[in-house]
Amino acid sequence: MCFTRQNLSRALIAETAIVCYKLLRKSPNSISSPYKRRYKWNNKKLRKGKLDEGDNYSINNGFHSFIAIKNAVYYTRGMYNKYDLWIYKMVIPKGSKYFKNRTQYVSNQIRLASKTPIQSILKKK
Repeated sequence: MCFTRQNLSRALIAETAIVCYKLLRKSPNSISSPYKRRYKWNNKKLRKGKLDEGDNYSINNGFHSFIAIKNAVYYTRGMYNKYDLWIYKMVIPKGSKYFKNRTQYVSNQIRLASKTPIQSILKKK
């Protein structure tokens, strides 16, 4: 997932905790990133990482998430394999460094708010 910057935006500092949403893969024993499968998530651990400010147009390194559930659903249009993708509620903690565009955040810290997913990408008939 690549974050597109708006108008050469600069990093912000979260004044309060920010609720956001992330696409993750759910299996019987774990919750993992669809892009970096070795990256496992649990709701007790704050994940910290490097927020690479990238070039003037995009940011690749950092924790990517969506502002709203509808943004996550829209992002998956055209994805071939989305059978095990679920939307999870996440939190960017107060004091985190982050960027924001119309649909996404990318931050240097994030945590899983709950191991219970909000919804599956595929609607059951």
